Amino acid sequence: MKKFKIFAFSILGAALVTIGLYSCSNEETLNSNQDDSEQIANLQSRSDGDALIAHIDGANLVPQIDLYEFESELISSLIFEEIESIEIVSDLNPETNEYESYLNIIGKNPVNYSLTAFQTELIKDGNYLYFPDPETPELPITTFATHECDGNGCSSCSFVYEIKSNGKKGKITGCDCNDTGSCDHKVTDKDQADKNKDTAKTVLEILKAIF
Repeated sequence: MKKFKIFAFSILGAALVTIGLYSCSNEETLNSNQDDSEQIANLQSRSDGDALIAHIDGANLVPQIDLYEFESELISSLIFEEIESIEIVSDLNPETNEYESYLNIIGKNPVNYSLTAFQTELIKDGNYLYFPDPETPELPITTFATHECDGNGCSSCSFVYEIKSNGKKGKITGCDCNDTGSCDHKVTDKDQADKNKDTAKTVLEILKAIF
């Protein structure tokens, strides 16, 4: 009988220890998740207005937003009639030894259906990329730019990019015709800074809403 009681208490003790360990494990998991959430929240609110858009994980660039939802909201806001591609690029420029990071939204203009790109110079903070608040006073006037390709006897245009010595794409520099004819390139940055700023405000609102 004594042996049975000792055995029973041993089982009960083991059960209590197991429950205690399980509870601690759950608490650690909850704390870890809470820490992760707080870290993301802190990253998201790095400044009063910048929006976290992606982070760099080794050789990979990982979006922090749902690109399909982003695309849908861009069309709903009438910035684009349709979206062809959304590119987030961040590479070291071997000439300057500095990182250059861009968000390229390419699609069709809702007014004239021309090929249009809204290009933004992203802010790189450590391994995180942010869409800048257009109200930030110290932002260069060229932070936001709108590019258009107008086909001249050409039914299919595409954008041409500056290619770095490491083979990576840089800024949009022109347009190319994919068949016969030509494509005229038009860029608006300094001359229509206010219009680009308004577009950037809308994009920023979308990014914050879907984060």
